[in-house]
Amino acid sequence: MKLANYDHIPWRFIDNPRQGRIEFKEMLAGEDGSLQNYGLVIGRIEPDFASPRHRHNFDQVRLALEGPTNIGPRW
Repeated sequence: MKLANYDHIPWRFIDNPRQGRIEFKEMLAGEDGSLQNYGLVIGRIEPDFASPRHRHNFDQVRLALEGPTNIGPRW
């Protein structure tokens, strides 16, 4: 496991083809290539960020720490 101190990790801008700006801090990560891999990422998005409905080949848990959130058109 790789564990990081929040204050020592810079925000990383993601070159996003979608609308708006999104940045991440990768706080911990499992072993690359492991079938039971995991990661903890803290993200922040600008109010104009938009993402069309899509799917991933992995499970996600999202938790809003501050401000409003939108996880889909039905929510």
